[in-house]
Amino acid sequence: AYQTAYLKVHHTASFIAANLCMVMDDGDKMRLFINDAAENGVALLMPDINQSEWFFSVPDEHHIRFGLGGIKGVSRAVVDELVKAREEGGPFTDIFDFAARVPGLNAKFFEGFIKAGAFDSIDPDRGKLFGNIGQALGAAQSLKQNAGQDSLFAEPGQTEKIVSWVDAPSWSERRKLAEEKSILGFWLTGHMFDQYREEL
Repeated sequence: AYQTAYLKVHHTASFIAANLCMVMDDGDKMRLFINDAAENGVALLMPDINQSEWFFSVPDEHHIRFGLGGIKGVSRAVVDELVKAREEGGPFTDIFDFAARVPGLNAKFFEGFIKAGAFDSIDPDRGKLFGNIGQALGAAQSLKQNAGQDSLFAEPGQTEKIVSWVDAPSWSERRKLAEEKSILGFWLTGHMFDQYREEL
């Protein structure tokens, strides 16, 4: 008990992150540890395809980065491929780049990342991203089918990147929070009743 108390006091972020890693499949328990972190002056950073790994991580003693393994239905194998692609090719620039570079993706995994806000640092319009999942996966499939064929518009030896957005409605704050809870088990970026508090 003394050792546990010592770790929590002197290495708060690391201690709570380690506990979060052990309960990633339980949204209620994750929420309790996240609340505990906030009460101890440690901020939770959003899941991010360009920053997060499978487990919760500690960039510094005042922050914990949300682990992609805390998103329901996301495969460890896909996250490993994601991290590998990021390390080899640099940060992802959009969902088309993401789909083209990460093997094993399907619509379900894509939906989970978007609902959890893992693309927010690239594009915070989750409704637009959600409505273009099929476009991104289709473009990635076309690139694979045309692998080895040079484009008339790309540099020699390079494959032309396919980006073809379709119009999709943005999500309301209520929809965004509802989707967060469906995939994480709790609200991460706000509270469903915040708008009513502001009106009081």
